[in-house]
Amino acid sequence: MIAEIKIIGRVQGVSYRYYTQSKANKLDLKGYVKNQTNGSKIHVVGQSKQIRKLIDWCRNGSPASQVNEMIISYPNETFYQVEDRFVIKR
Repeated sequence: MIAEIKIIGRVQGVSYRYYTQSKANKLDLKGYVKNQTNGSKIHVVGQSKQIRKLIDWCRNGSPASQVNEMIISYPNETFYQVEDRFVIKR
C-alpha cells in the first residue's frame, strides 16, 4: 500500500520530520518526509496496518508540533518509485 500525507500546521522547527522518520522506521515503512511551505509532505510505502498506525501518529506528531489538518491520498502503485528505507528529504 502507498499513502501520501500532507500535514498542515506548526510542524517545522519542532523536529517533526525526525520523529516521523523514527516512527516510520519502527513500523518498518519505506518512503520519505520533507518540509513544504505550510507543513510537511509524507510519502510512505508498506503494509496497510502499519501505514494506518503512522497516520494515527501523524495526527499528533512530535511533542511540540501542532497539526491543524491532514490530507491523505492513496496514489496508483504502478507509477510510484519506492525508497529503500524511510528518509528525510530536504
